[in-house]
Amino acid sequence: MNSAAKFRETPTSTSFTIPFKLEESALLNWLMELTHYDAKEACIKILYVLQALNKTDMPAKTRVEFLLLIVEYLKQYINRLEGASWDAGFPLSIEESVYAEMVTWNYLTLGEAFFIAADNANKKTDAVFFLSSNLHPTSLIILIPQS
Repeated sequence: MNSAAKFRETPTSTSFTIPFKLEESALLNWLMELTHYDAKEACIKILYVLQALNKTDMPAKTRVEFLLLIVEYLKQYINRLEGASWDAGFPLSIEESVYAEMVTWNYLTLGEAFFIAADNANKKTDAVFFLSSNLHPTSLIILIPQS
């Protein structure tokens, strides 16, 4: 593999705070407001929210409900990014690198979030569901186990 093909580290924001109440309707409103931004900025904002949620103490079921909602909007914003790199060769163009980084950063952080939910689950069946949500979050039907 080409050693020159390197991605930047996942950006973090030390000053970012969650810009909505920890309620599903508030999250939904915030996600819909992201349509006013370009796709790259929307993806970065989602990344920062995911990072902040990963540091926030909340019930595992609520966390997963938030994550599954975020996934639906994240897919839309990723699909609006320029430079899809699915069939690209190395070296990637600037647009292809941005696309690959946005997808990678968001899904890595999303994976961490599902792991946190599974780690905090009260029941083993919930933990298994949360971990399986991490494996393929883009095609999930939103069915949260009852606790």
